[in-house]
Amino acid sequence: MTDCEDKLQKILNWVNAYPVEMFPEPDFKEAARILKKYGMTIDSIFASDMRHVLKSIKDIIEGE
Repeated sequence: MTDCEDKLQKILNWVNAYPVEMFPEPDFKEAARILKKYGMTIDSIFASDMRHVLKSIKDIIEGE
């Protein structure tokens, strides 16, 4: 397996680590309502999650 194939396999393994059957999709409207009550937004949580995902993919690509 080439280095590139190895990296792609690591990303694929990570992509498949959170199946909907095990982690069902939440009610986003309800989550947003509850978070807003406590001064948070669901958008900030989504952005944080995406930064984590993209950083992790970057780390795999760069070999970290």
